[in-house]
Amino acid sequence: MKNLFLSALTTVALTTLSFAQDHHIEFLDVELDSAYALAKEEGKLVFVDCYTTWCGPCKWMDANIFTNKDVAEYFNQNFINVKLDMEAGEGEVFAGWYEVRSYPTYIFLDVSGRRNELVHRTVGTMEADRFIQFAKDASNEEVRIGTARKRYYQGERSPEFIKQYIVDLYAAGYSSDASEVAYWYYQNVDWKSLDSTDGQVLLRFVNGNAHPLWEGMMENISSVEQIVDGEMLYQTMFRYISSPVWIGLRGDNAKESYEKVLMDIEMMQYSQKTRLGQEIEMYYYQETDPKQYLQLAPTFAENYFKTNWEALNSIAWEMYEATTDKNALKRALTLANMSVDLEANYFNLDTKMRLLYALGKKKEALAVGDQLSSVIDGSEAHKNNKEAHEATLAAMRAGKDIRDVK
Repeated sequence: MKNLFLSALTTVALTTLSFAQDHHIEFLDVELDSAYALAKEEGKLVFVDCYTTWCGPCKWMDANIFTNKDVAEYFNQNFINVKLDMEAGEGEVFAGWYEVRSYPTYIFLDVSGRRNELVHRTVGTMEADRFIQFAKDASNEEVRIGTARKRYYQGERSPEFIKQYIVDLYAAGYSSDASEVAYWYYQNVDWKSLDSTDGQVLLRFVNGNAHPLWEGMMENISSVEQIVDGEMLYQTMFRYISSPVWIGLRGDNAKESYEKVLMDIEMMQYSQKTRLGQEIEMYYYQETDPKQYLQLAPTFAENYFKTNWEALNSIAWEMYEATTDKNALKRALTLANMSVDLEANYFNLDTKMRLLYALGKKKEALAVGDQLSSVIDGSEAHKNNKEAHEATLAAMRAGKDIRDVK
């Protein structure tokens, strides 16, 4: 065993010497028991990177965050670091024991006692500063998830603790536990007493109109509106309330599903129900009656997307692709101009240029085209579009149709 410690410590020492040239979390290439023994000897927590070979987010973290100088220094100085493939060897056993079901999952173990204790964990990608804070929290008994779970199982049920516990469970990858606690708590709470923390929890866990808390949320939507970000709530409402329409469009009951959803919206006490109904109407007709969609979309965009350049441009582009009607194209140009006024960029300048040309305003289109050329020349992200754009300008100068120019 002594030789094992000397070998492992020598490895750490050698990697520390080369650290200045290659910033990276140094993962020990040893069996788990050896890593645990070294951690116990040095009085450190064990950090386990739970990954799979096919996991894109795992690869992104490995390439972008594990190589960050501050991250690497903090982890190498404070923890014994191990990387485990959850679908091979010891990783498969580890995944089952610690309920690892999503990737990447990051786990901290305290191996100082008679049995290894999971003290902290999280899932998914994050930036370097947040990842370091997660590691610092693992060393802080007051905030780590292991402590919170002990408090819950010991009977702690204060509202302040429960709400934070739900959020922490979710962040740690215990999503089923988080949903179970949330369901228990909000079944027994006075909705009029909820605060902004409750709002965050509800938007995170009420994930559809089949969720057990959905009915309560709809019955108390006026109270919910007071404690959450209005646009986030709207997007959540639209996503789940409109789902029967999308399902109906794939089957043979599209009209019936659409009309029922509109009736349900009309019965709501929701302040944004008019917008909600109009947006569902717009996208229903986009699939079933394009001409009607072209009538509805511009007005909706002008009313509700005034500060959203991307949404304005998206509808303007859809109209450009869908019609050659001059009146419709003029309305699309209005939207493109609104988008450009908010933030001129490659996407909306291209839309505006094409709409101007389609409306016979060649000189103005070429002027916008020159502006777009400057944007392309100054952007690494769009350099691959330069050849196609120059071909489009040449076609416009020659008076040719540009819709199919590649």
